[in-house]
Amino acid sequence: MLFLPVFCFFSFLHLLLKGGFADLIDVLMCWVLVLLGAGLLLLLYALRLKLAGIKVIGFIKGIMPILKENIMINSAIDAVPLNIRQCSKIFGISRSYLEDAMPVLAQINLDGNCFIIMGITMILIVSNGASLLWWNYLLLAILVFFLSIGAPNQPGSILIGVLIIIHYLKIPGMLPVAIYCEVLLGTVQNLINVVGDIVISAIDNRSIIAGSSAGSTK
Repeated sequence: MLFLPVFCFFSFLHLLLKGGFADLIDVLMCWVLVLLGAGLLLLLYALRLKLAGIKVIGFIKGIMPILKENIMINSAIDAVPLNIRQCSKIFGISRSYLEDAMPVLAQINLDGNCFIIMGITMILIVSNGASLLWWNYLLLAILVFFLSIGAPNQPGSILIGVLIIIHYLKIPGMLPVAIYCEVLLGTVQNLINVVGDIVISAIDNRSIIAGSSAGSTK
């Protein structure tokens, strides 16, 4: 990971020498498509917040400074102490609840990993003109899920996952793809996981408070 920027430079250089700017445009289109898809996932988070009775705009304003700090850390697991402190301070979530829930969520919430690696996989299949039977897509989804479990919320998980997917699909000459996917989308993957952790924590905390209030009323 320390030398990843150097490898990324040579990957883009290889891309330009092999296919010219047309291939570079394809890479950028892949990046844009995955980001647009991630927007749909974020809309789902917003809907869950709305259904839980949490103001979405206020939540977005509160989470932005937390995400800025998470960009520097770039690992949901390593950022757990920071996220516990900030969520307690900004959203008023019980610190004792966060200390129990956040470390677990950082290990098991794989939204970013599964979504981005599966998105890259589908784009690779389409761009290479592959035609697979329905059960192949099911197997790919299962493979992506277990790859996400194997390297949850840590830098390099996209690199490892895409390399294994490329080997499984038997697509030659795709090592540079795995490298620049990690560079372009690694931070996005981490931020999706962090947003998911905080959304789940906020919704569960509100449910606990509502349950306590109902019990007190009775």
